[in-house]
Amino acid sequence: MPGVTPQNIYDRHHPRNRIVMDALRELGEVRCINEGTKRVRREMERAALPPPVFRDDAGGAPSVTAILYNNARVRALAVDARIVEILGQEGAASLTGDERRILNYVAENRQATVSGVMELLGDTRWHTTSMKLNRLARKGALRFKSTKPRDPSAFYELASKDTDDK
Repeated sequence: MPGVTPQNIYDRHHPRNRIVMDALRELGEVRCINEGTKRVRREMERAALPPPVFRDDAGGAPSVTAILYNNARVRALAVDARIVEILGQEGAASLTGDERRILNYVAENRQATVSGVMELLGDTRWHTTSMKLNRLARKGALRFKSTKPRDPSAFYELASKDTDDK
């Protein structure tokens, strides 16, 4: 955007589309104006990842490219180690591809709903996805959190080997 450079990107507010920005703020997707890049930097730091890198590589045109570095290999190893800790070596080895994807998703997002996992797996059948999550709960990998039988805010979280499922 005009006037936004790698040097001032944290201090300059200039949304591409004011209407979209206002709609996102009304929907609760944006907390406040001029907060997005600061939140990205804070979340990268919280995840022990390098800070974002901003480059002006459009050859004079108003453009800034953001580069976010990830350490997926280390994160995957940590998730796998946690799954082995919870299920044991044999239990972790018996996981299907979908089960492994679900557990990685839950580990990264701290929790998962049936709808979120349906989107992850590209599945359109709520009951099929729910059965996969319940199977992981029975195996001891996930814990179901709900306050009532038909709870729209129910979710699953990773279990821990020393947690009793009350």
